[in-house]
Amino acid sequence: METLSSDIILLIGDHIEDINDRYNAIFLNHRFYELFSHALFRSVTLKNRTQLQSFLKALMHRPNLAAVVRSLDLGEWQPETSHPHPHLSPEDLAMFSLCARTMSQSTQEYVQWENDLISGVEEAWIALLLPMVNNIRQLKLTHASQNLEDRYLDRTFARAVNQEIPFDQQPAFHRLEEVSLKALNDYEEQSTFDPSQILPFFQLPSLRSFSANSLVEYRPSSDLKLKGLPKNLIKGDSPISDINLTSSNGGKGLETLLPLCSALKSFKHQHSDDYRGTDGFNPTAFHQTLSQSKSTLETLWLDNLGVHFAFTDSGLNESCDGWFGSLADFAVLTDLRIRLPNLLDIQSQLDPSIPLTDILPSSLETLYIEGCRENSLDMLIRQVRLVLEVRKTKFPALRRVDIEGRFHDDDDDLDASGVADMEGISGKIIRSRVYEMMQPVVEGCGSVGVEMFLRDRECLQTMREIPAGQV
Repeated sequence: METLSSDIILLIGDHIEDINDRYNAIFLNHRFYELFSHALFRSVTLKNRTQLQSFLKALMHRPNLAAVVRSLDLGEWQPETSHPHPHLSPEDLAMFSLCARTMSQSTQEYVQWENDLISGVEEAWIALLLPMVNNIRQLKLTHASQNLEDRYLDRTFARAVNQEIPFDQQPAFHRLEEVSLKALNDYEEQSTFDPSQILPFFQLPSLRSFSANSLVEYRPSSDLKLKGLPKNLIKGDSPISDINLTSSNGGKGLETLLPLCSALKSFKHQHSDDYRGTDGFNPTAFHQTLSQSKSTLETLWLDNLGVHFAFTDSGLNESCDGWFGSLADFAVLTDLRIRLPNLLDIQSQLDPSIPLTDILPSSLETLYIEGCRENSLDMLIRQVRLVLEVRKTKFPALRRVDIEGRFHDDDDDLDASGVADMEGISGKIIRSRVYEMMQPVVEGCGSVGVEMFLRDRECLQTMREIPAGQV
């Protein structure tokens, strides 16, 4: 090994998957220590406060390693209820307290921060780390606090984009390309994000990919608005091109966020009505906010196995099944995933007011239609067959259609048939008459080179990559 170049040794180190083996490699000899200590710090995963404190201590003793960190993963954070500082000496705590002093903007803030560090407030410790590693490219972050006074992470990123202390001497997070935020939920409380907490990330100069869970627009309590929001936000100013939101509620079409993106290529939004005091799904609002991206949007998942209630806290959820609007002028859209009532304006009619052939863009390659019921299947089949008839001339790129809905029988005795629970497969199966109804469109797809998939989210075997004609 001593005859190998440093680059080759580092390549070998990159293929050591076990984290303990990576740590042990540092102690083989002095050369390996110098090489692998830097490699070890390139990608850092911290799962609890104890690990974070140890990592902070290492950075304090070797500050040059902070600039090495490219990926920081706190996405699987597990809160600790044990003693806040089982491995730290009074000298260590004093060192961290001094660090908090240099990052604080006032004596009052410093005193609060110091007390929170001593008390083991986890966001206080995470916020101590972030300014040290502002050269990162990827960040996965868990927000663990419900207390407004503990929102250190929100304050940190608002100050970063406003170039306030401790980010006043050099650009902060100017190379950050990917961010994933996670709200820490338990059985007793739902932790959510407000758009005001997200805004700072939309002003970072290199950020391209943003994902989050539990983003809720217009929560009822006005005291959730943050101080120190990013300044000078301009429509179309954000470089973000990919947004992925799970278990979220954009009641107003995310009107404070989406207009900031001038080059949005992918937008995925999984709606959930499982939040108190929120509005229902409003597809029309999303059509308005996404219209500015007609020339750039390639992937649109307006829903992905979302949760839609007939009634929400605001009453009857009438907007849930409203029409999204035409997608014909979304010039580069290739991947569309949308609920049937939002795709076609059917209301109580037998057929949509505008046929599917006039709604879809000619650039479309894959179409995934969710939320179909058997009583709507005849109508949808007719619309899909119209698309297939003009596929060669109007939709030449189309290669795949998925139809997902509730097509199974709720039969408690299905397990006795021998079909159930093989390899984890659900005992529920799609009705045979549904397959019979689908057969003409399956054959039509095959004749023009389009794959057809029939799915039911409660029939797990149908959620696999099995074409409808082979089930």
